[in-house]
Amino acid sequence: MRVVFRNRALQAAYEDADTGIRRWGPIVARKYVQRIEALYAAQNFDEIRRIRAFEVHELQGQQKGEWGITLTRRSRLIVIPLEEEKAVRVEEVNKHYGD
Repeated sequence: MRVVFRNRALQAAYEDADTGIRRWGPIVARKYVQRIEALYAAQNFDEIRRIRAFEVHELQGQQKGEWGITLTRRSRLIVIPLEEEKAVRVEEVNKHYGD
């Protein structure tokens, strides 16, 4: 699947481990890279949704249409599947539950 990053900072955190570590710490940065690799390897977003360990969940309210992918107990990756093509846009990494 094709992966598009919302901004250069998210792409840099994927391409350079030190950037991600400085931004989120080593555990979240490692999980972030793993999830992005899984997105690249998948044929479509439905494959990602079926991986139970990722705890993929559709967001609600103002974030309807966005999906959360668990990184750690408190951090998640937010993505938007692009329906017109087999692609996904990486939106952000945030703290789950508003911590």
